[in-house]
Amino acid sequence: CQTPEEFKNQPLKKIRIGIDIHCSQSTNNQPQLDLIPDKTQLIFEGDSLTLTCRAPRLALGSMREQEDFATKSNVFWGWSEKIINPGSKEDVVFLNPKEKFPSVIIDERHFSDSGILFSVLKIPYVTRNHSGLFDCTLHQKDDSLLSKRVSVLVISDKTRYCLAQETADNKGVFSWPRTIRGNTVKLPCTIEGVASSSATRRCNETGIWEPVDASNCPYIRETTRVLEQFAKVDLTIARGSVLESARRLRSFTSREQGERFRDPVEVIYIGKTVQNYLEFINKEKELSSIIIDIVSNVMEFPRKLLEHAQFIDGTCKKLIEAAEEAASHTTSADSQKQNLAIELFKIPMDIIVGITCSWIKIEQSRIFQCNTASKTQSLAFHEKNIEASIQFPATQYSGSQTHRLLVSVYHNNKFFPQNK
Repeated sequence: CQTPEEFKNQPLKKIRIGIDIHCSQSTNNQPQLDLIPDKTQLIFEGDSLTLTCRAPRLALGSMREQEDFATKSNVFWGWSEKIINPGSKEDVVFLNPKEKFPSVIIDERHFSDSGILFSVLKIPYVTRNHSGLFDCTLHQKDDSLLSKRVSVLVISDKTRYCLAQETADNKGVFSWPRTIRGNTVKLPCTIEGVASSSATRRCNETGIWEPVDASNCPYIRETTRVLEQFAKVDLTIARGSVLESARRLRSFTSREQGERFRDPVEVIYIGKTVQNYLEFINKEKELSSIIIDIVSNVMEFPRKLLEHAQFIDGTCKKLIEAAEEAASHTTSADSQKQNLAIELFKIPMDIIVGITCSWIKIEQSRIFQCNTASKTQSLAFHEKNIEASIQFPATQYSGSQTHRLLVSVYHNNKFFPQNK
């Protein structure tokens, strides 16, 4: 987009716009429109504007004296202040431009010897009020309609713009040009220089940029694209695909690969994938342990990354719930990992005095132990390197029914950010 001053320095002072309605021969000998894609035409306030609507002969090779249009055929002009995007099916109400603008001149001529109908709309002095959508419709004797539209934008000293701006996100870097209000800009998406689809952004009626819509663009980082596919894959297609997918994700998120994760969207996709696995937890015995492995791996990710994912999608909470659900479908040994441990108890309250759970570090590994004591036993801590311990005294329970107690311990508090 150029400024009015830059346009004014060019030799051309007036802009003439021609609109042609092209009619061609169809299989049933009925006229059809060969539409040309509409484009917004720019013109400066104070210049003149000429719009020409031309309908040529219907049938090639017809006799010169044959009239292609009935004498009752007419061209009707319409104007609307509402400008829509090309190809839009949105309804537009058109007004008579001669009634709206007294300065509008419309001249219509029908040349029977050549079978061409001309209709010319002229505006000697254009103002910013003339901005809008102009429509030329041919109404034939058989009541069929042929129509063509063109958008006209008049630039004046009061025209509002969105300033040029550069944006960067996980879909790429985009340089948005200075754009007149009410227009949408489309820029190509790129992955390592390869064009792919496009991103759009609208400069609204107040001259403010709206958010970038890059939903059709692929992510620029391969890691994000891989995790997106994990989350979107249909796990019901092939037998065994769930376990294979879970094993691959466990390897992909392992400690050795921890530095590859930089975008909170990547954590969100991991959370969604783990939730998808839960649907098959009753069918695949090995799946529960793998899910807890994946959750343990994610605890190695940077704290800020997890906080951001929790803020956007509540991912940390979802991962905790997934691990606890998986632990209820596996053994105590399979639910003890490097960064977390979970154990489920079914407690008959009439014989339990209390429970003591301790996380014990032995060399480079950790062991999670929970001991129950009967009414004739006393509780005692292990005389080892205990990193954490919690005691549930019997006084907290009442009644004789069986209770379910889930105890989980985490190596750090990354899954519990303050923003929750």
